[in-house]
Amino acid sequence: MLESLPGELGDDGLLTLLTSRALGGGVPLRAWVRGAEADATRYEDPAALDLELMPLEVRRRLDLAGAHMSLAAWQAMELVSRAALCRFPVDEDDDLADFARAARDAAAAVGHALRERPALARPWDLPEAFSAVRTRASALGFAVEVISWAALREPQRFALAHLAAPKRPDETFGAALLATGLVAP
Repeated sequence: MLESLPGELGDDGLLTLLTSRALGGGVPLRAWVRGAEADATRYEDPAALDLELMPLEVRRRLDLAGAHMSLAAWQAMELVSRAALCRFPVDEDDDLADFARAARDAAAAVGHALRERPALARPWDLPEAFSAVRTRASALGFAVEVISWAALREPQRFALAHLAAPKRPDETFGAALLATGLVAP
């Protein structure tokens, strides 16, 4: 896996991983996971911040790439492979295909396959996503304006749309609303 991601971890990333492994996972990885929004650490599940669970940003990238990775596949991968997928750049048009290939290779290396599906056309940017976020926020006593929603970065809209699902805890969704600045305290 690492051979397919030359330089992606960098010296700081590799040092953090080695330190974390030496200390039994006691070093939070969130500080150097590329693509992780600084405010995401305020509402991301702590297990995702330490890469036990898949971070929301990796979920978003998989959705965009048209792939689904099971939790079993994610957890079967070495920590360094999970971290590499978190740090994989997706800034250019071809990056998502490369990311999907790297994720497929990482999952296959531990005996799992990614499930292919049509790449999602950013459903978190559809009016239905905004409506779901607004409705859930209203139930928690927050007012959400469309202009504020439109001003958010894509990873923030994805996270809020994902966390607006009824099965997600109110506390997590409320924290995300505040952390992204969509609502004021």
